Amino acid sequence: MTKSKDELFGRMIVSITILVTVSAVAYFGYIGYLMRESLSSNRTSIKTLEKDPVPASVTSALTPTDTPAPADTSFQKETLPLLVLNGGAPKGSAAVLVTLLKADGFAKATAGSSTANYSGLIVYRSDGNDVAAEAVRKTLETKYPSVSVQPADPKRPETSKTPVVVIFGK
Repeated sequence: MTKSKDELFGRMIVSITILVTVSAVAYFGYIGYLMRESLSSNRTSIKTLEKDPVPASVTSALTPTDTPAPADTSFQKETLPLLVLNGGAPKGSAAVLVTLLKADGFAKATAGSSTANYSGLIVYRSDGNDVAAEAVRKTLETKYPSVSVQPADPKRPETSKTPVVVIFGK
């Protein structure tokens, strides 16, 4: 059986149309992937902060007299209930922080998981626990230079489960 020129031409058109469609989808998918990667590479992540130590020029510029002494040191590291939650960081990150905190004397530090995702490394403090939160921040800054202290968020009850709560986000 011989096929007519019209039938062969039709099959060729369909084949070319499928090829062009698949190529266009692959091209635009790759462009989208590149855009997503460039956006995510511009954000500082905890993994990056952990690998990049604080430059010596920054740490040498700070002297013990540059930081004021805390006004109230009535808390004790050994007895401070401290909860460390993983809020989007890689699995096991909260346990790493607990190990670091326990090595510095925070004996009651425990790890857990957050119900929501967070960004960065945040120390939440309940009212009256400013000094304790700052002590926790200083301990964490030895390994993670970008730590912030914030008051407990009433809209997020997990930020006030203990006097000081640390949440390790993305």
